[in-house]
Amino acid sequence: MENPRKPVAPGPSEDERASTVLNMGKRRIMNAFRSTKESPYFKSITTAIQQNFIYDEEQAANLAAQVPDDAQILLYRTYTRYMNGEFVTDVSGCIFCPGVMNRKNKLMMSLVHRLSKSNVSSSTVNQIETELEDSLTHPDTKGPDSDTASTVSSGSQSTDSSPAHDTIRDRMQGIMARTIPKTPLNITLYSDDQTDSLLGANLYTDSVGAFNISVASSYKPSFISVSSVDNPNITQTQGANVIGSKGVSVITDIDDTVRITGVLGDKRELFRNVFAKEFSECEIPRVANWLQQLKFKYHCPIHYVSNSPWQIYNIVSGFMDYVGLPVDSISLRQYSGNLIASFTMPSAERKKDSLIKLFKDFPNRKFILIGDAGEQDVEAYAQLVKLFPKQVLAVYIRALNGAFSSNGDDVKVLKELQSILALRNPDTDAKKKKFSPIPPPKPKVLQGEPLKSTDSSKDHRSYRDTLRSPKLHREFIKTQISNTLSHSADYIPLDAPPLPKRSYMRSDNSLSNTKSPSPSPPPVPRRPTDSMRYAPHSPTKSFSFSQQQAESPSDEYAFDRKKELWKERVYHVVSEYPPEVDFRFWWDAADVMEASFSAIKTAE
Repeated sequence: MENPRKPVAPGPSEDERASTVLNMGKRRIMNAFRSTKESPYFKSITTAIQQNFIYDEEQAANLAAQVPDDAQILLYRTYTRYMNGEFVTDVSGCIFCPGVMNRKNKLMMSLVHRLSKSNVSSSTVNQIETELEDSLTHPDTKGPDSDTASTVSSGSQSTDSSPAHDTIRDRMQGIMARTIPKTPLNITLYSDDQTDSLLGANLYTDSVGAFNISVASSYKPSFISVSSVDNPNITQTQGANVIGSKGVSVITDIDDTVRITGVLGDKRELFRNVFAKEFSECEIPRVANWLQQLKFKYHCPIHYVSNSPWQIYNIVSGFMDYVGLPVDSISLRQYSGNLIASFTMPSAERKKDSLIKLFKDFPNRKFILIGDAGEQDVEAYAQLVKLFPKQVLAVYIRALNGAFSSNGDDVKVLKELQSILALRNPDTDAKKKKFSPIPPPKPKVLQGEPLKSTDSSKDHRSYRDTLRSPKLHREFIKTQISNTLSHSADYIPLDAPPLPKRSYMRSDNSLSNTKSPSPSPPPVPRRPTDSMRYAPHSPTKSFSFSQQQAESPSDEYAFDRKKELWKERVYHVVSEYPPEVDFRFWWDAADVMEASFSAIKTAE
């Protein structure tokens, strides 16, 4: 007898099995999430995100409490103006801690110190540029690093106590400083006059510890006080600089205008001028005396607007105090990229906002604008002449070696520019104007080689393409072709000869009375195609700029790009500047000193 089969229990369905797998997966994910959430790494990431996107009063108080006792507040030089019945005071500066000698700063100090010596390799320049960019782009935070050796200060001890090392250490303080971002500050305007209450403002510093605000008051302020809200021991004061609403003001650039920086020179020389050389070696003769007379004799406020970064404010301010330059305000720009670009990139647009602000803050004042030929001061000031033609009194541009000519003919080019400027006033003879002797030119190794057509490795089409003006482009091509063909007997133009005189059409009767028929006109020669305007006389040779120039070595053409660009600029001055705006170049401050004084007397 067979055993009966036991009933088979039904297995789980597909849906049940899928649900079980999903539940197991969910439990594993939740366990992993709980473990991750409790990990220190996750907590640090969460805190960082909350600090960036959530900034309430409690968090601000916690951050402010971290302001150390060695923090410092630096106030930039600003001014107070009277507008619409009240005094408006600009307050600008930053709060920071002295830098620490960690590994990064030690490396920077060592590299900059090497730059102060001769025969520095280009790799060292590139390395210090990279380190400086990293320090400015990613400044140290408030907390000292674990590898801190000492605090950077003018009185700190160092293994190298040479004067050069001390100079570099002092210059680097602004770059190596530790920023204090998002900390509250209290600003108060005090007055020597009796007032019912003092006015001020509260604000937070930005991501790099800087602040900038305009505070209005009904009373005339005497000095400004800025202090940390949660650490009142950190405070700084500065006298209020009240400027009248009428008169003549001076706006001037800094680099290569009042201070030798070397924007047009080698990077190594630029670094030496900024970080290593003594201030006395960077002074431009007679400029301080000129600005002192404008300030104290003719009562002109002096405003400095530069493309340099705020991180070298201590260098800029220290130089001005050393040489005795009068200062009413200094406006630099916030660093946001390449360090060399802070000095060498076109600055017309970067300066625009600061320049326009000065004109709008003092709508009833006239301005003398001083700059140099190394940057785009001409373009920046041309915008001001266009926007505020009645406020610009004069524009004075300092001439620099290497700025006017690509071939080293700066003196010759400047004479041509002076002749063009003479068109603004035909009554004056520019040739009779005597200028101070020009400074010695740069060494030959720094001037570079002119762009000559005898170099077969160059493509002359690239030279023509650098011309900005279509008119200059056409003139260049026309001159190049004409000069090339004039030295060769193998090439002749194939332009059509003059057409013969036309014989007037007559009626049939008149033709019948004619004794001899009119001669038939000669056949018109076939015109060349556009691709062959000039055809070779000998079929064995082909036309080439480089070949033809090589066959005629006496014609050494060198295209001067800088010259053509400067001629365009000066022609713009002649055609666009109002006749009452005085425009001059100067090698020495004595070239324009008397002209500036006369312009002020005329304006008054």
